[in-house]
Amino acid sequence: MIVRWTSVATAVTALLTVGLLAAGCGSSDDDGAAKASPKLVAPPALAKRGTLVFCSDIGYPPLEFEGDDGAPAGADIEIGRALAKRMQLKAEFRQTGFDGILASLTKGDCDAVISAMTNNAERRKDAAFVDYLDVGQSLLVPTANEYDIAGLDDIEGRTIAVQQGTTNEQFLRDRIQAGDWKQAPTIKTFADDADAAGALATGTADAYFGDSPTAAYYIGEDALTYAFAGKPINAEPIGIAVDKSDHVLHKQLQAGIDAMYDDGAMSTILKRWKLDDFALDA
Repeated sequence: MIVRWTSVATAVTALLTVGLLAAGCGSSDDDGAAKASPKLVAPPALAKRGTLVFCSDIGYPPLEFEGDDGAPAGADIEIGRALAKRMQLKAEFRQTGFDGILASLTKGDCDAVISAMTNNAERRKDAAFVDYLDVGQSLLVPTANEYDIAGLDDIEGRTIAVQQGTTNEQFLRDRIQAGDWKQAPTIKTFADDADAAGALATGTADAYFGDSPTAAYYIGEDALTYAFAGKPINAEPIGIAVDKSDHVLHKQLQAGIDAMYDDGAMSTILKRWKLDDFALDA
């Protein structure tokens, strides 16, 4: 999917009313699972336990964040719950720092990772993926934009805030390694993505680099502080990660995502969080 700038801009405006529910396709319950959808078969160990445990870095709105009641909320949380429900399981989300989240999966701390994780070749060395969104990256700047940053070419010599351990950080470091700028930008990393974006407000960074849906969310929350700098780039899939040896769970999660796209449950969730433009192509 090519991420359209006009569509992302529309999403920014719509995010101002993110609490409102958009009309869904077909009938669905609170977890976004269509009532007529077929059940999935949980792996025996999960069926016995009764839960599907996800590792998630719950600080990346609108995909996952702490709601007003202190419980996990966001599109990834709803997708995870819907998948678990189709397996007749309860979903559990364990807060895990993003830079160690695949290691936690490998150690068996969770059954799967759902945390806005880009599916790339490096991560496929450690995990198998079930793609569910197609997301680009965006630069944010303070609304004053005193350095006239309008894209990646303009961050030469500037300080860029980014969440550590992400493909966004790696992308910038790869470009520095390739010598794309005469004076390389300074990469300032943060454990929490909201802190990376907040560096613009405090003046400790000149720009923020992150996934487009999250960048749009920050603008929707505070358009007086944040603004886009140019168009999104690098549309890539994000997926649920599972251990490469867990073929049964991988197969069931893939069937679940396919079914959610087919029966409209995914559309309901994405509309609720104003993420329609990031759906996978049919």
